[in-house]
Amino acid sequence: MLSSSGSVNGGNLVHTIRIGQLVRGSGGACDSLQISDWTHTMDATNGTLTRALSPVRSISVRQIAGEVEGCH
Repeated sequence: MLSSSGSVNGGNLVHTIRIGQLVRGSGGACDSLQISDWTHTMDATNGTLTRALSPVRSISVRQIAGEVEGCH
């Protein structure tokens, strides 16, 4: 988890968790760090809960001699 935030939007309670996931590259290709927002929204009137996963950004990275660096 990278961060977490909550808010009220009209009659909805909203909680967003920003998460990062490392996806390994195959055959010596660069890895990918995928950052997404996982949002839970609850309608305060009827209790309906919805969830959505939204991609925010993807960064190509690699590890060289124990250090992580951007990969082009």
